Amino acid sequence: MDPIAHTFAGSSLAAAGLRKTTPLAAAALILGANAPDVDVIAHFFGPYVALEWRRGITHGVPALVVLPFLVLGVLLLWDRVVRRRHDPGAKAIRPGILLALAALGTWTHPLLDWMNTYGMRWLAPFDGSWSYGDSLFIVDPWVWLLLGGSTFIVYSRTRPAQVGWGLLAGALSIPVLAGPAPWGAKAVWLAGLAGIVGLRAQLGGRRRGSSRRRAWARLALAAGVVYVAGMVAQAEAAESHVRTVLAQEGVTGIHEVMVSPEPANPFAGTVVVAVPELYLQGSFHWLRTPRFQGDLPAIARGEDGAVVEAASSHPEAERFLVWSRFPYFEVEERGEGYRIRIGDARYAPRNGPRGLSGLHVDLDRELRLLDAPLPEEPSDSPSAPWDDAWDELPDDTASPSLRPQGPATDGPEDPEDDLPNARELIERYVEVKGGRDVYFSVPGIRREGRVEVPGLGADARFITSQAPPSRMKTRTETPGVGEVLTGYDGEVAWSVDPLRGPRILEGEEAAQLREQAHLAGDLRDDSLAVEARTVARDAVDGEPCYLVEIRWRSGRETTDCYSEESGLLLRAELVQTTPVGTVDATVVYEDYGEFDGILLPTRTRQTVLGREQVMEVEEIRIEALDEEDLEPPEEVRELPRSPER
Repeated sequence: MDPIAHTFAGSSLAAAGLRKTTPLAAAALILGANAPDVDVIAHFFGPYVALEWRRGITHGVPALVVLPFLVLGVLLLWDRVVRRRHDPGAKAIRPGILLALAALGTWTHPLLDWMNTYGMRWLAPFDGSWSYGDSLFIVDPWVWLLLGGSTFIVYSRTRPAQVGWGLLAGALSIPVLAGPAPWGAKAVWLAGLAGIVGLRAQLGGRRRGSSRRRAWARLALAAGVVYVAGMVAQAEAAESHVRTVLAQEGVTGIHEVMVSPEPANPFAGTVVVAVPELYLQGSFHWLRTPRFQGDLPAIARGEDGAVVEAASSHPEAERFLVWSRFPYFEVEERGEGYRIRIGDARYAPRNGPRGLSGLHVDLDRELRLLDAPLPEEPSDSPSAPWDDAWDELPDDTASPSLRPQGPATDGPEDPEDDLPNARELIERYVEVKGGRDVYFSVPGIRREGRVEVPGLGADARFITSQAPPSRMKTRTETPGVGEVLTGYDGEVAWSVDPLRGPRILEGEEAAQLREQAHLAGDLRDDSLAVEARTVARDAVDGEPCYLVEIRWRSGRETTDCYSEESGLLLRAELVQTTPVGTVDATVVYEDYGEFDGILLPTRTRQTVLGREQVMEVEEIRIEALDEEDLEPPEEVRELPRSPER
């Protein structure tokens, strides 16, 4: 936290009554509350030395034992050299109590520091592991208002003190009113200041009403403690919510989740999720549905490879990486070597190569560190490490350019070969599946099976019911998540899940489900798949196929791969719209079987964000379906509808 918050933490304890326990009590609390920040001197040795040392040796438990004695020593010296000489008859201090107060003030410091995304190293210097509370923004005006208000109520009896408090309130209001805080927060800030000033006026001046002032100071301090505790609790709940949503969407391999508080807004946060090869990003808001949205681009980690390893050995990079929580690397080829930008996803929006923003490291072609920076002109093909990173995974780390690449293929494209017409490939696929007349004459299709979810420890179960021309309902039961229902009733797409409840889907999410529900969509009928073109040859698991790019009526684009030998659809590449953002997905169709004259796959492998889910269809029945198999649940039917046509 900022020095003002730390100072108010100590002064509010004093104002609550501890200042009466011994002379210099307030000084002990305030000095103790700021003592761990003695490591600020590391800034004189450079920004990355400061990052390496901050929140470390002076903030860990060993220092928290030693620092109160140092504070006591300073106060004893002040008492002897200044206070006693100025007033020989002054009341004697009580060293034991003074030491306890210094310890109390000192311990408030790391507790507040732990609560933001910067983190703490509790066992430094013996263990450099970081711990993060992710509960308070590093500058929190509500901590200022409550703890500062507690102090103001007691320490504002004289006119000079009141003038000083007025100037301080004006100075603290500048970042609140001119910064990115919501307008509602700015109004609450001004109302809070006015309320505290009004309360102080009601309590009277000088010694009159001192007990009442102390009682109100304690109440303000208690409110501050409750606020901080509430923020810790909501941070834990927000992280749990994000993890549950991600699990529901099939995202696995989650290493860490951060919901970073927003300035002056206790309801909102920025989300970073560490998964293999990527940092997923999004936003969170308690008063919004859905609360978590993957509406920010992901960042490719780019952590591997000889270029990155060499750059990481730079002394400044080593210091930065000691502090970094979500490190990522961008590699840019230049004429004489490489430029590597090292950053931290917590502060990715920041610009410039200094401090929290990260740093640049320049290497020559032999991967040796360069003293002089490379020219600023980029090469003809610079990398763009996080362009559309949510939709693409990093390329093989053996490549010197670590930018994300498109989906890998099993066979090379030969542009000189004559490629068949896309519509001819689709028509062949339709005939192989059984033909339009047979396909559209089915009364209904019911699929039942299981989904292997990596890392979950148990399989999800699903039942999908589909009836012509475009009605569908899927029920999925996932261990640890619960039941999820999705469907399209011929007019609207809908969803029900344990986190967001019943919803009418809109936009791309609705279009995706509508086209999936329509039997014509499965056949790539030109009523839905309005454009198609063959672009290349490829292979799936060694079986040659033709790549066909399709543009759907909704504007979606997908890429199919049709077998040269059988004509069947072997793979589809698409962009899925989910509550965690738009993500690239690859679906491989396997083990086709015949069911009442039509061919349907009984096994699919879907890869999203580098993780594969396998869907095994255990039973397929071609039969007329009951209305309850297709209709939305009652809570969806009661929602206002805006049909997506």
